[in-house]
Amino acid sequence: MPSASETELPTPSPARAEPDDGSSDRPPYSETGEAKQHWEPVVEGFGKAFTNTKGSEKAWLSRLEPYATDDVRQSLATVDPANVPEGLYSEHEVLQHGDNELAARVTYREGWSIVLYVISDGKGWRVLRYDRLEE
Repeated sequence: MPSASETELPTPSPARAEPDDGSSDRPPYSETGEAKQHWEPVVEGFGKAFTNTKGSEKAWLSRLEPYATDDVRQSLATVDPANVPEGLYSEHEVLQHGDNELAARVTYREGWSIVLYVISDGKGWRVLRYDRLEE
């Protein structure tokens, strides 16, 4: 089994060539089935790995690494996994679509949520930022 650093994420198809001047009725690329095949595993994977704090801090970070941008990985390195709330991934809901970005709410069975801001960075889809939803 490859380590987290060896795991490769699928590369999205190139963005469409036509400019988005608002005159097109086409949906944002991230809303297409093709794009969903690439970003959905990132949302689900990060959502599940975020609350899987078993083992060492290094193991927790390794589980999150394939889903996060460099900036998020650096930010997560400052988080004490003991401070991450317990939670079992329940579902996700897309709150906002763009061509190469989206925001998705990840809900946990315990009743709390995070919002993941996901982008296509040319290498694959990655979590750019995350916020805990206060409810």
